[in-house]
Amino acid sequence: MPYIGRAPTASITKLEDADQDTKIQVEESSDEDIIRFDIAGAEDFTMTANTLTALSGSTIATNTISETTGASGVTIDGLLIKDSGIDLNGVELILDADGDTTIAADSDDQIDIKIAGADDFQFTANTFNILSGSTLDVNSGATIANSGTATGFGKLLQVQAAQSTSSATIVQDAGGQYAWGTTSLTCAITPAATTNKIHAIFSGVIGGGTDANGTGGTTVAIGLAGLDSGSGFGYTTAVSTAAFTLIHPHTFLYFYDFGDATGAWRTGATTHGLTVAGTVSEITYEVYIAPIYGSQATAYMGNAAGSTSNGPGKLILMEYAA
Repeated sequence: MPYIGRAPTASITKLEDADQDTKIQVEESSDEDIIRFDIAGAEDFTMTANTLTALSGSTIATNTISETTGASGVTIDGLLIKDSGIDLNGVELILDADGDTTIAADSDDQIDIKIAGADDFQFTANTFNILSGSTLDVNSGATIANSGTATGFGKLLQVQAAQSTSSATIVQDAGGQYAWGTTSLTCAITPAATTNKIHAIFSGVIGGGTDANGTGGTTVAIGLAGLDSGSGFGYTTAVSTAAFTLIHPHTFLYFYDFGDATGAWRTGATTHGLTVAGTVSEITYEVYIAPIYGSQATAYMGNAAGSTSNGPGKLILMEYAA
């Protein structure tokens, strides 16, 4: 190659400052094709074909990073930034300092929200899911407004019913005041979930009275009980030996009679109670009656006081979704 004047006799491979601790090198090793930038005695940056590398401990500070190809965007460690959007490509977005609260979409068309290391909430197309163990807490003063269709809120899942096949008679002297006794009117139900509600309803004819030795009128109480839910009504021991408890401490009715000592009476009666299933095994519910007041006070369930004909009592069980 022709030159004006004297031809150069050597190539420049280094540009450095006076104390030689800040420099640019282009040939630290033979034919390595790396440009090295040393600042204050430390190598901070290198350049190779198409790549600028900030070495450990170094920082690239800039106000703007712009793409060079209009449709490509800028990718930073797998994170694509394009125009005003950020493409996480399934990578978790970490929100808190210790890294256990995140938002991720690593499954196609699904957003998972993790709090304190556990997946609590999930979004899929048109659906917000509250995962098992999580709670939707509506604060005081807040409102849930529904303009569409609400499903699963108190949905009736099943109905079971039973009718009495015989009358029942309970005499106070056999067990004392509040001598709860079985009417043998039972109905069974198998809940679908432990948190579901069971609504028990009794409707039938009950009555009371005394024999010739009795004194005063008779009051009759009706109670609904689940045989598998404990023992005792909280009053005296029942005539029946079956274990039972009231569905609710106040789920029974009183019927008062202030007639003569030997009088008998009957009336139609309805009572109901609501309880949590607590199991997915079969539960049997039963109707109990109890005579109150007066010696030889007697409670009946049936067509008439003392009747042996089929009683008209009916017990209905309904299961509702929690």
